[in-house]
Order: sequence, then structure tokens, then C-alpha cells
Amino acid sequence: MWEIKYSNDIMMYEDKFEVEFIRRTIILLEQYKQCKFISREDKYENTLFLNMCLGLLIIPRQAYHSQLERLKNENATNEFWGIPDDAICLGTKNVYDVVRHMRNGIVHNHCEFLSEDKENISHIMINDFKPNGLHNFSIKLTTQKFSEFVLLISNYFIK
Repeated sequence: MWEIKYSNDIMMYEDKFEVEFIRRTIILLEQYKQCKFISREDKYENTLFLNMCLGLLIIPRQAYHSQLERLKNENATNEFWGIPDDAICLGTKNVYDVVRHMRNGIVHNHCEFLSEDKENISHIMINDFKPNGLHNFSIKLTTQKFSEFVLLISNYFIK
């Protein structure tokens, strides 16, 4: 049984919650990448990675929806957004819709982790479906490309 202890020393958010959440999550991702002392068996980097990326997709999308809507006219290109041309199998390529579909796919558990070597997770496949069950979006990215995209989106909101 896990016991969770809460400290009274929790730092207050100095900035708007959403901005501070994004900044702190980015810092946590970087800190975790640098942890060398965690054994391979206990290093749940993909769980942490998915939790943080999900937070970085949901919080900004909810808080900055009008700002995100400005990205409806911008294509999610490889040059700027790191989305390879062959990554999107189905659906739109504007940044707004890519973020929306990724968020929906992850939240509704329509994502899977794939491995090229049957040992390490190398890709994430995210699918989204319309309310009637029709498949309307699919994207397959390396975990590195997915992470880069989420960080670009996050930085877009806090700058």
C-alpha cells in the first residue's frame, strides 16, 4: 500500500497557474531526463512522460483556447512544428486540430506505445474518433518528436 504524505511547504504559484504549471512541467521533464540514479526497472519514464505531456496538452488548450484557435490556419509542418509529413495518416494538419485530436486520443485512451526493438518504446500512435465512432484522426510519432511538439506548443503559450 502506498502512503502519500503532503508537506506544508508547497510553494505557491507566483504567476498565473497555467503559465506556472507549464514552466514547472517543462523543468520536471528536464530534471527527470537527467536522473541517473533510478534503476531501469524503477524508471517509469513513459508513464511520467505521458502524464506530463498530457498535462501540457490539456492545461494550455483549456486556458488558452482563443490563443490556440489562431493556429487553425497554421499547418503542423516538419520545419516549424516537427511533425513529419508522413506522420498524419488521417485527418487535418493544422496545429489547432492536431493538438485537439492528440488530446482527445490520449484522454479517451486511444493511444498505444510501439517498439522497434521489442524492448524500448520508440513511438506513440494516437487515434481520435468522432462521437459516432468514425475514425477521424491518426498520428504516429517517435516519442522524441511527440515530446518536441508538446514542448513547442507549451512554449507558444507561455511566450
